[in-house]
Parts: sequence; C-alpha cells; structure tokens
Amino acid sequence: MGISLEKDILKAIELKDKVMISDLFEQIPFPAPTSIVLLFARILCEEWHEQHDEIADCLQVAKNPETVSYLHEACLTNISYLEKYAGLDAFHRRCTWAIADIGTEEAKQTLVDLTKRTDAALVEYAQERIDNWQAELHRKGV
Repeated sequence: MGISLEKDILKAIELKDKVMISDLFEQIPFPAPTSIVLLFARILCEEWHEQHDEIADCLQVAKNPETVSYLHEACLTNISYLEKYAGLDAFHRRCTWAIADIGTEEAKQTLVDLTKRTDAALVEYAQERIDNWQAELHRKGV
C-alpha cells in the first residue's frame, strides 16, 4: 500500500484532481506515515481540493515538526470554499491546535507570531494555545 499510495497521491497532486485526492485520503493509514503527512502538508493551502480540515487533523495527529511552517501559512490563508461554506475560523482554530500539539519551541514561537496578527479570532485561538501550553504537555509530540 505505502509506495503505491504515495505515487497515487503525487499523481493526484500533479493533476490537481480533488476527487482523486479525496478518495486517496480515505485510504491512508492512521496515523499516516511521515512521507504521506509531508505530501499532504504541501497542499494544505492549495485551493484545488477540499480536504483542508482533514489534512489539518492528520497533521495534528502526526505532530511532525516539519509541518509547522505549513500550518502557520494555513492560519494566514483565506481558503475561499472554507470561507464561504465550512467556516474559515474553525479551520484556523484547528491549525492552531495542530501547531500546539507539535510542541516544539518553533511551534510555540509560531503561535506567538500569530498573536501579533490583526485577525481577532486567530489571535484568540493562538493565545489560548499559549495560555494552555503547560496544561497540554501530555498532548505534545515532544
């Protein structure tokens, strides 16, 4: 399953095929292998698919420090279909949780950076994760 699934995901990304990527996402083992986590992290902010919430959840479970920058970017990105239908604030909140659960110093600094933004909801979500950092140590990947 691993190599073939990875190749199929790469093909779906190359084709920007949202149906194919959705179908493939359903096939990934949970927790996902690092190589697959990183592939999905690369497309987190792209508009051509509708797996943003699912990818953020996958990254939260993976707790891979290599995904912090992707999650940070996602917090600063307005994804049109989420904004219109599913709720961009909920996605941004999900991303702040994923960042916090990674648990590295870089992750914490990323949350601090997010508290300096103008989006009040995002600032609140990031500050909440910072305020609860110690209480949530058991959730952290480090």
